[in-house]
Amino acid sequence: MARRKKGSSVKVNFKGVESRQTPPEGDYKVEVLEATLGKSGNNNDQIEFVLEVAEGKYKGTKLWFYCPLQENSLWKLHAFLTALGQEVPEDEMDIDLSELVGESCVGVLTHETYQGRKRAKMTDFDSIENYKGSDDDDDDDDDKKGKKSKGKKSKDETPDYDDMDEDDLRDLVIKRELADKKAAKKLDEDELKELLEDDDKAAAKKSKGKSKGKSKDDDDDDKPAKGKSKSKSKSKDDDDDEPKGKSKSKDKGKSKKKAKKYDGEDIDDMDEDELQEVIDESGIDVDLDDYKKLPKKVAAVKDALEEADLLED
Repeated sequence: MARRKKGSSVKVNFKGVESRQTPPEGDYKVEVLEATLGKSGNNNDQIEFVLEVAEGKYKGTKLWFYCPLQENSLWKLHAFLTALGQEVPEDEMDIDLSELVGESCVGVLTHETYQGRKRAKMTDFDSIENYKGSDDDDDDDDDKKGKKSKGKKSKDETPDYDDMDEDDLRDLVIKRELADKKAAKKLDEDELKELLEDDDKAAAKKSKGKSKGKSKDDDDDDKPAKGKSKSKSKSKDDDDDEPKGKSKSKDKGKSKKKAKKYDGEDIDDMDEDELQEVIDESGIDVDLDDYKKLPKKVAAVKDALEEADLLED
């Protein structure tokens, strides 16, 4: 409570008030303080949990965790209930939220930037049995935990677009350059989600293609090149008709032949059938059925060509 004094001074009583702090990224033992049914920004049903760090340097710090009740987001609630020691059946269950208050588990805390401010977010959970200790070790240990947790987020976590409102979705679309501001304003919530989900699929496919390409290259180190093997066989069979030097020269010229490169503007003007011809001809790893709209198909083909160094500068 504040009381005015004469002049410009104000007397304020800070008894029992603590500054809000953001714990470092890492694993924390947390306890459920509150569990209530509420609504998300999209007016969807969700369970809202208030958690509290139960021990260590940041004991008493409150964290908020939201579990949407849409079918494609129930995995989050399933993981949380399992970590709390609840038995989750394969079909329907009645959840008594009051019984969850006081239960504990291990929460993996990461940082995210929302509207320009850093905030803590619970991204994964585990049972208390797997908890290795509190967060009150020295700063080096905190840094190690933060790096470990951050790595896990980038590998395992996928964005939950159902938990985001339309403005956040639009900002993310613009940030990823999937549409400019003017175009993004014309898209509704479902169209924004579709763009983001298609982009996630393309990124996953691209990453998979890199891994696949690397494995193939490793295998090629142990095998003779097709062109070389063919040349050797031909040279051996045709020794009587063709000098070895001539055969060698022919193969050398063949190996220097450059792969065909494609013009990006030509790709932009192609329909789906023409894009498929480019995929078949170039050998890039793209499945057009993974994308619903033609612009996304075009972008996927161009990305794959660029990665394969088959796109003109």
